Amino acid sequence: MKFGYYVTYGKAKEDFDTLEDGKKAWARFGEVLKSVDLELVFWGVPFGVIGQGMCVMKGEVAGFEKIWNNPEIMSKFPLTDAHTTFVLVP
Repeated sequence: MKFGYYVTYGKAKEDFDTLEDGKKAWARFGEVLKSVDLELVFWGVPFGVIGQGMCVMKGEVAGFEKIWNNPEIMSKFPLTDAHTTFVLVP
């Protein structure tokens, strides 16, 4: 078994005026994730947990680790104060 999905929750980096603004921000983040061989599966708003946003990423753990040391990716990440659940896949 290995890690394959990463469910990340956090505070919204900014308040989006419209849903379209949020969609654009997440689309930009999804594009830069490709540079570390990750896929943005979906994003949304959590219920019952602390945080204003969440996303699910898919890929190898090595790609996930590269996010945190890459200023280009972090500048486009719509969340701050993030915490992540790693999901094992068979």
